[in-house]
Amino acid sequence: MNDNGRALNKLQGTEKELQFYKNLISQLPFSFSYRDAEMGMQLDKGNDECYSIFYKEGIQQTKLSHIDKKLVDLPFTEIENFLEPILDLVPHHIVFIDKKGVVTLCNLQACEDLHKSKEDIVGRHIRDLLQIPDEKINLLETLRSEKAIVNREILDKNYGINNTRIIRDLDGNIQRVIGVFQFLNGIKEAEKAALAGRIAAGIAHEIRKPLTTVRGSACRQSLLYGPRLQAFFV
Repeated sequence: MNDNGRALNKLQGTEKELQFYKNLISQLPFSFSYRDAEMGMQLDKGNDECYSIFYKEGIQQTKLSHIDKKLVDLPFTEIENFLEPILDLVPHHIVFIDKKGVVTLCNLQACEDLHKSKEDIVGRHIRDLLQIPDEKINLLETLRSEKAIVNREILDKNYGINNTRIIRDLDGNIQRVIGVFQFLNGIKEAEKAALAGRIAAGIAHEIRKPLTTVRGSACRQSLLYGPRLQAFFV
């Protein structure tokens, strides 16, 4: 597949993923408003399936506001139960933890990446699950600092991009920290294979180059001195 074909496939995949998120927003059973100051955009979602997105200069970043009273009265575990089958369709590793660091929700991709079942993941502290020090766990870092992580590159045995977000209640207390991890191990291995191929091609070229020179010299010597050399062997 050429570069144009790959670019077209990537564009189609992005459009499909965008439509998926649009469908997700329209199906959420509550109303809210969300503002992104960096992008200068605001999203307003009503109680029905309708929502609107518009650009607005000078907006300030806010947490979800204008939340329907039904959502306030709804235990967050019920919201997670609603989101779980939807998040299972997302091809990225997604994990929710509560303010104690205990996993409350994960999607199927997280199970595949961790080689565990949901029963083995949900209810356990994220530290026990990952088996690494707390200071190296981005979800716990966000929980401590109360600052989201944006597109942090992970360079350990699991190469990828990590993002975290905080969900608060109306009083500003942390209810959940969400972590999204995009594994790029496949891309990394493909890059290694491509690099190995280029190195092998370079080595083969360097090996052939002196042989080509020797062969060319032999041909020239044969043309110049061929008759004389033949005389020695007659």
